[in-house]
Amino acid sequence: MGAGGQRDPAAAGCLGFDFHWRRSRRNRRHVRVRRTTNPKKFRSAWRGLKDWLKKNRSLRLPDLLATLRRKLRGHWNYYGVIGNSKRLWVMVPHVKRLVFKWLNRRSLRRSCTWARFAESWERWDIPRPRIVEEPVPSRLQTRQGA
Repeated sequence: MGAGGQRDPAAAGCLGFDFHWRRSRRNRRHVRVRRTTNPKKFRSAWRGLKDWLKKNRSLRLPDLLATLRRKLRGHWNYYGVIGNSKRLWVMVPHVKRLVFKWLNRRSLRRSCTWARFAESWERWDIPRPRIVEEPVPSRLQTRQGA
């Protein structure tokens, strides 16, 4: 994303990622390709989760949570590449709000407060975003190992 929320015109997209040229944090003279989640794919994943929660809110809570864990773990595993952690963590509050909303719509009255929901969220062991991609070894590391 560029300034003002505009998409970077130099970014190329493929397989749900945008590829950007960015300077290395370690050595500012080096330029690297960074991958971030494509905004369209981010919205699509969010909408897909919203539709799924809406349709399946009446499932027993353990079944609903088991499937939610699998869905989130799959999302984190696919989009958990180096340089994309910010976009992964942006998804977490959206997911929490959606689950809170649809769990509170299971009955005619409000099921729980936000504070009680936050406690339950920790107890439910919902997976947190993580980077699963291993960094490519640098030339120095491969020379030392040889």
